Amino acid sequence: VSLVCGMSQNIKVVVRVRPSQGDRCIECDRANKTLVLPRVRQQYIFDDVCDDKVTQVEVYQIIEPLINSFLDGYNATIFAYGQTGSGKTHTMGTANTEHNDDAGILPRVLHHLFPLLEKREQEGGSGVEMAVSFLEIYNEELVDLLSDSTAIRVVEDPRTKAIALLGATEERVGSAQEAFAYLEQGSYNRRVASTSMNATSSRSHAIFTLSLVQRGSSDIEEAKSSKFHFVDLAGSERAKSTQAT
Repeated sequence: VSLVCGMSQNIKVVVRVRPSQGDRCIECDRANKTLVLPRVRQQYIFDDVCDDKVTQVEVYQIIEPLINSFLDGYNATIFAYGQTGSGKTHTMGTANTEHNDDAGILPRVLHHLFPLLEKREQEGGSGVEMAVSFLEIYNEELVDLLSDSTAIRVVEDPRTKAIALLGATEERVGSAQEAFAYLEQGSYNRRVASTSMNATSSRSHAIFTLSLVQRGSSDIEEAKSSKFHFVDLAGSERAKSTQAT
């Protein structure tokens, strides 16, 4: 699975290799951040490389700096990209809301984020508003996983060129537990199906978004708004490999 994470123009690519069920044809050199294909004597350099011994905690520590960027008012995004069964949903954590050793990136972010928000609010006296949305892209259509409504339109602000989703549900949350409830609800509604490569394959792209607005303690201070997107993509292989319809 590949994690593409970043903010603004700063993009990093992290590769994670899942445990092998047979002979391994790839080697990880984490010290030099390279993947090596011994048979063809080819190597590829990435921003980080995680072998099958790297834990969920260690993966989270790689993306952890994005939380402070998000709190400072910058938009951030993490993409999980890879073949069906490569561990995208496991790594991202959109199907496991338990805070345990097996928890993925998203549950860990939620548990880490809200205490930081509470601390900033106490120290700075600023008002904080957090909302979540959960969308699915299936057969090139946008589906709201938190609502039965399907009337979602993508529009562009002609002045700022910012993209907005009209009709998408945004739910206010004040704790990690409340955010987890919506993550669980949306994950339950997400489309999965059995394929020849994975018994419970995600057949859609899922986008869980945290929207944060921070208001200053005085009327003079401008409000800061930022978004943190967690994108769990469907399998990257061709349809003939999965025999999915």
